[in-house]
This record gives sequence, structure tokens and C-alpha cells, in this order.
Amino acid sequence: MLRLGELQVLSTETGVIPMTDAPMPRRTGESVFRIGAAGGATRPSTGYTFAGLQRQTRAVAAAIRQGRRPVPPPAHSARSRAMDAVLLRALDSGRADGPALFCRLFARVPMRRLLLFLDGRTRLHQDLAIGLRTPVGPMLRSALELPGLPRRPFDGP
Repeated sequence: MLRLGELQVLSTETGVIPMTDAPMPRRTGESVFRIGAAGGATRPSTGYTFAGLQRQTRAVAAAIRQGRRPVPPPAHSARSRAMDAVLLRALDSGRADGPALFCRLFARVPMRRLLLFLDGRTRLHQDLAIGLRTPVGPMLRSALELPGLPRRPFDGP
């Protein structure tokens, strides 16, 4: 036990996480590109941004060093973005309860693996094992209906 004493909240954080699976434009002008939340670094299903931002800035720095145009690549894999789309659909349709789902994941998945998953850095077999700890029926139904849904562009921050 740490025996840290009584908890005292000194301040609180506020913000808005873009919970969308719409593609985000990474370039807005000839020499203007977006990184971070505005450039798609945020995992819309988890809110994780920092690691995605680090990947983007490393890619931008490498491009500048190599004399290339520094447009950042997507911060997350196509598989991670597809899983985000399924979860967002399950939440939006009411098939899944977000707080209950995440509480269940944090209770049933080893922390290191879960943090890698939340950042989109797990392998397919790990994703499937973690997926079995979600409400499988609602998630499968959401996955099956995604291809038929209309897509809207992201208006962005």
C-alpha cells in the first residue's frame, strides 16, 4: 500500500474528443498540414492521442530530414480504424454501454496488453482475444452493418 494520504483534486481537465471514424484531412494548404487531434492522431474509440501524435511528428521530422514534403501519414492502422468504426457504431446504436464495456476490458485484460490495444499496437490474434471480452453479439452486428452505412466527411476542429 502506498499510504499517500487523502486525495485532493487541484484541477480538472476538459475537452472534446473527436469520436468519428471519418477520414481527417492531413493537409489543408500548400504548406499547411495537420497533426494531433486535428490530423487524426486521436483514436476515436479510446481518446488516445499522444502516441499517435508522436508517430506523426517522427514521420514529419524524417520527411524534412530527407528533403520530402512533410505530410504526416495516418497515425493508426487500417485495422485499428476499422475496430474504432465498429465500436463507435455499437455505442451510437445503443447496442453497447461504453462505461460498462471499458470497465469490463480493464477488469479482464492484462494492463500492458490493454494499453497496447487502446493505442492500436496489438497483433490480430491479440485483438480477437480482447474482442471476446466485449459484448460479442452487438459488436458483430455493428460490424456487419457498417458497409451499408453512408459516410460523412469530418468537419474538423
